[in-house]
Amino acid sequence: MVAWRRTRSFQVWEGGGEYNVARGLKRCFGMDTAIVTVLADNPVGRLVQDLIYQVAWIRQMFRWIEYDGVGRVARNGLNFTERGFGVRGALGCSDRGHTAVSR
Repeated sequence: MVAWRRTRSFQVWEGGGEYNVARGLKRCFGMDTAIVTVLADNPVGRLVQDLIYQVAWIRQMFRWIEYDGVGRVARNGLNFTERGFGVRGALGCSDRGHTAVSR
């Protein structure tokens, strides 16, 4: 059983394949990088924006998709990951259906 099924608190980080590459290239090699993405305009999307803004040395360009209050039209992709322990690797669950960026 995955422990996050019962958790009552989370630590939150921004991330994603392209973002991680851009951040790594800037941080490790000093290269100019930028993030171009689409987010649903809701509290989760604004949290992602704020987390990326805290890494001020990455240029950002956001496009916002109107949020319908339920997520039928556009949502922000989420990934929940539990750390591995000992020889057991990390376990995760992605929730990425109907994301704003897929539109």
